[in-house]
Amino acid sequence: AASDVYKRQVLRRSHIYISWEGEVKSMSFLTAKMLVYGIDPSPLFAARHIDLYSLVSSRLGVSASSLYEVCRFFRVPVNPILKPGTTRRTPNAQQRVTEAKAKCRAEVAALDKLTRRLVRLIMAVYSDLPTLL
Repeated sequence: AASDVYKRQVLRRSHIYISWEGEVKSMSFLTAKMLVYGIDPSPLFAARHIDLYSLVSSRLGVSASSLYEVCRFFRVPVNPILKPGTTRRTPNAQQRVTEAKAKCRAEVAALDKLTRRLVRLIMAVYSDLPTLL
C-alpha cells in the first residue's frame, strides 16, 4: 500500500528519533509490529535514538514518571489531555479512536517542545550530533 511505502521512506530518511520511555516501550513494540507486517526494522536501529525519559532521569535526577509532569517541571506548555488519570472510559469505539489520536498528537507536540527546551543538554550529552533543530 502507498502508506507502507511512505513509512519505509520516512524510516530510511530519519537519523534521529526522540521518544518518551522509548528505550523500553516504543522500540520493542515498533520492532515487533514491523516484523509482523514484514517491514525491515533495521532503520530503527541505524538511527540515533534519544529517550528523553532516560535523559532527564539519569542526567538531571528528575524522577517524574509522566511526560506531563516533566513538561510542567520544565515549564513547557502541555495539553491537559496528557495529565495522568484523565483518560476517560467510553463505550463508543469511534470516540475512543478520536481521543487516542488527540492524545498522540498532544504527546508529539509535548515531545517537540520539551526537546527544544532541553536542546542544550541533548547537544552536550550527544556531542556527535551535527544539529538537532
